[in-house]
Amino acid sequence: MPAIINKGLEDITEGDMLKIFRIFCDVYRIEISKNDVRFMQEQSISHFRSRGGLDYRPFMGAKFFGSGFTDFSEFHGYNDTQEYESEEKAREFQRRLDEELGK
Repeated sequence: MPAIINKGLEDITEGDMLKIFRIFCDVYRIEISKNDVRFMQEQSISHFRSRGGLDYRPFMGAKFFGSGFTDFSEFHGYNDTQEYESEEKAREFQRRLDEELGK
């Protein structure tokens, strides 16, 4: 179940992407590395816009996905393939995005 924000593909900034990723990592208990921060600040937006989405692997076994559309964007992922369908974490991720980025 992806978390949805009301910013489209062209509206998300590097700062937004880093904030979304930090929230994701906090909810899914993933330690953020310097390389993760650098990628989110320098390359994530170009990948997101040019491909219509983002597929990032913070470490083997974890994934962070994003899909951008005209009026909204979706984000989801996992830190362990056994938790791929964790609705509890997905709901927490959505709640945190709503709190920190607004609905």
